[in-house]
Amino acid sequence: MAPATPRLRILSVGGNAVSAFLSWRLQATNSCDVTLVWKSGFEHVAQYGISMKSKLYGNERFKPRAVVRSPEEAAGISKAPFDYVFLCVKALPDVYDIASVIESVVSPQHTCILINTTHALGVEAFLEQRFPTNVVLSLVSGAELQQLGASEFEHSGSSEIWVGPASDNPSIPSSIQSDMADALAMTLGSGQVDCRVSPNIRQQQYERMIGNIAFHPTSVLFETANHAELVEKVGVRSVISGVVDELLQIATAQGCTFGPDFKDKTIEAMTRPQEANSTMYQDFAAKRPMEVETYLGSPMKLAQEANVPVPRIETLYAMLHHLNIVNQQRPAAPVSPQQGGGLPPRMSSAPMPRGPPPANGMNGMNGHPMKNGPRPGSRAPSMTGGPPPQMMRRGPPPPNGFPPQRPHMGNGYGPPGPPMNRRGSFEGNDLEEFSHLMLYDAVPEDGADLPNGMVNGGPYPGGDMSNGDLALREKELALRQRELALREREYQMRAVAGPRRPMPPASHAGDFDEEDDGDFFDPMASRTGPAIDPDNFDMMSVTSRRTRKAPSAQQLRKNPEMGGPPPMNGRPRGGPYGRPGMNKRTSARLMSDVPGLHDSIMNNALIGYSSDRHLVIP
Repeated sequence: MAPATPRLRILSVGGNAVSAFLSWRLQATNSCDVTLVWKSGFEHVAQYGISMKSKLYGNERFKPRAVVRSPEEAAGISKAPFDYVFLCVKALPDVYDIASVIESVVSPQHTCILINTTHALGVEAFLEQRFPTNVVLSLVSGAELQQLGASEFEHSGSSEIWVGPASDNPSIPSSIQSDMADALAMTLGSGQVDCRVSPNIRQQQYERMIGNIAFHPTSVLFETANHAELVEKVGVRSVISGVVDELLQIATAQGCTFGPDFKDKTIEAMTRPQEANSTMYQDFAAKRPMEVETYLGSPMKLAQEANVPVPRIETLYAMLHHLNIVNQQRPAAPVSPQQGGGLPPRMSSAPMPRGPPPANGMNGMNGHPMKNGPRPGSRAPSMTGGPPPQMMRRGPPPPNGFPPQRPHMGNGYGPPGPPMNRRGSFEGNDLEEFSHLMLYDAVPEDGADLPNGMVNGGPYPGGDMSNGDLALREKELALRQRELALREREYQMRAVAGPRRPMPPASHAGDFDEEDDGDFFDPMASRTGPAIDPDNFDMMSVTSRRTRKAPSAQQLRKNPEMGGPPPMNGRPRGGPYGRPGMNKRTSARLMSDVPGLHDSIMNNALIGYSSDRHLVIP
């Protein structure tokens, strides 16, 4: 029986679309054991795998042989050295050493290192210096890959992939480098991937990177993400054109060839509308480290090796290197109210008010909202179309009802106002905290003062108020609002009740403010009826069905109190509801002995008398 063919042991490092695509196609060959290093969303990928959508290969969810969090963990669980290590990470040589990432899983003179250079240039030198006895290959992917979720990707277009050595390693024969590249291309080909071995991988690298190197750093320096708008800026097109010329000179010195219209086609392709901003601009906006070395630093080193002058690339490198450092040190921008769900940002050009801040939450005179919008000539509170900001109640008008007249000088003009103190400018979005303020429209011109020390419609001398004064104003406002609510309720009751009763005497209206004298309203006005004396009203006489006769003269002589007090104005004191002689009843006499609400109970002989009801035996 023939021995089984050994399976290739492959380690793919990187949680991105290229790493997931290569792992998927190599796993589909059934001749590779793929270990995937995945940090973000590790639990989900380790349990459910990765979902891939492709018009060429179909939709599938695959799970590698093993999923680990780090290369060190993969080295611990592996019983044999890895044959291939795919390094599909973002190359930032100025931030971390990319060679140290895979140092634990690279076996000298055995492991072949494949680094993704689809969006990088010249990063192979860092690996060749660290691992001089290992074959280092470069990969350029032409497949259109898009990440839909944390572990969900979509493949569209072709599956063209180029591999090959970027430089000749004197420590390794060229035949071994070619054999390792051919074996990898054959393995990927068995997974239905169009993988080709390039005799000069620099050709594919420059074709992919010349446009990116010319446009992406320039768009960051000019803070313009749209490339079509970028080339319309003054002097930018000539700068981009010069950078492309310098890159073409470097590529030509390294054995690459390009057509005569390559430059125009590259600029045209880069200025087409894009669905998203470039990765470098996204890093710049998020204050993350940018790929300065792989975009500009590596071409400068390659130009020095080829003795090609690149003044424009050197200028962009110096500027972008400084911007990369400064941008990461900038404080994070504060969250605007609109993002937090609050008020929209202020867009009005009106300056901030000079008086005390509003505290009553109303936006009109005397605490009422302004009818039919603000008065003509007032400043617009906002240009966003949102509700107007809340304002403070305006103070009392001048004594004569007109604004004070400014004194005239000999030249016919008023006296000059006080010099304005210019406030230091604010950086960022700090002005949004004043978006709820606006000026009143009754402020005199030329800085003239209002009478009685009023500032911006409020009786606040100098515009300065302590915390105690503000608290007192808030209490006054709360009382005023409650008074307005009660008055509105009285208006509603008056509309239902009908005509008003005459105002009570002054002795009963002393608790009201003088401005409320004309608005007195008795809520009980609609309940008309005969007056009843509560002290002599007998409910038994109203509800009883028995007919009682008036006491005789002999009874009155024997008990004069049965007659009760004399009638008032010819009518019995009990009122129209009582019957004649009702005050002579025994119940009425007993009720008359009960003290009233304003009588002292100690003056009553019956109630004021007390004794010991309990018998005490000596």
